[in-house]
Amino acid sequence: MKVGYAIRKLRVGLNVSQRSFARSIGISQTSLSQIENGFKHPNAKTVRKVCDHICLPAELLFLLAIDETQVPEDKKAIYICVQPAIMQLVMKIIR
Repeated sequence: MKVGYAIRKLRVGLNVSQRSFARSIGISQTSLSQIENGFKHPNAKTVRKVCDHICLPAELLFLLAIDETQVPEDKKAIYICVQPAIMQLVMKIIR
């Protein structure tokens, strides 16, 4: 699961700098960078802060964080079709 990657996709989609986003959720830019690049996993409090800040249920963040390698082979075709639509829906929700 790539929660940091999902956070980065959402942040970039909102056109917000890493520094500004980190400041708004109360963590350092370094911590956010480490999370987004997969060197550090966000704790539950940080996930909650991110989701509260962008008004997104944590379940949708975790759905975006699913990596294709985690999807069973017989479900990959569906995943590949549905994942972009989910991202578009989430971007509409948070804007």
